[in-house]
Amino acid sequence: MALPKEPRQKMINIMYLVLTALLALNVSSEILKAFKVVNASLVRSNENLTASSLEIYNSFDAAIKDPKTADKANQYKPLADKIKVETETLQKVIDDFRASIVASAGVKEGTKDELVKEDNLDIGTLLMEKGGGDKLYNAIQTYQTNVKAIMGKDYVN
Repeated sequence: MALPKEPRQKMINIMYLVLTALLALNVSSEILKAFKVVNASLVRSNENLTASSLEIYNSFDAAIKDPKTADKANQYKPLADKIKVETETLQKVIDDFRASIVASAGVKEGTKDELVKEDNLDIGTLLMEKGGGDKLYNAIQTYQTNVKAIMGKDYVN
């Protein structure tokens, strides 16, 4: 394919390149908007699950006080407490990883979580490559192993 010799054709080709670059920039901003929507949804889901878990633990306390259900509640409450500790440990690892991503991206002054470098899509990948991914994976595997051990073979598929 020969390069265009006419100035008009050269200008059209340059305009196509600029348009392609602008479209690429727009796609990344759309991806960022999608991540923000997903993050907001995950935050809401996490809040709902936390409230639900708290309600379950409160119902354990109520069941222990009720003489009709005290035996069963006393049987399962220690298991629930152990799983709660394991879950809090995993949650701390996840929260620390998220905090390191936010710290690497920087937070705009005067905002809670609006990032300075929100268009830098490589921050999470770089942190994963620097050992964060292995740490997160190992924490999840440890959690899974410990919960299975707590529950015993009768409760785990």
